[in-house]
Amino acid sequence: MAETGSGWFRLFKLMDDDGSGRISYHELIGMIREELRLDAHDLPEGRVQAVWKALDSDSSGYIGAGEFGAFMRRADGHAVGGFVVTFTHIIH
Repeated sequence: MAETGSGWFRLFKLMDDDGSGRISYHELIGMIREELRLDAHDLPEGRVQAVWKALDSDSSGYIGAGEFGAFMRRADGHAVGGFVVTFTHIIH
């Protein structure tokens, strides 16, 4: 079960625009481009796809809370292209 008070879970819920309990690639892109304001120069599409592949560990086409939490804990503040560092900054 997800840790409801944890920063990563708050971030997960923020990205889950439709409240489905899972994040689509479109929702991830929205967070990166709109909320974080990282354009293609700051975080090229290839890096976004690498982040997606790392997050979607079961290749389902969606990121579940378990996958996201495991990635955030495993990354320990470091991940693809500074992705976790940037996300950690917006939730604190």
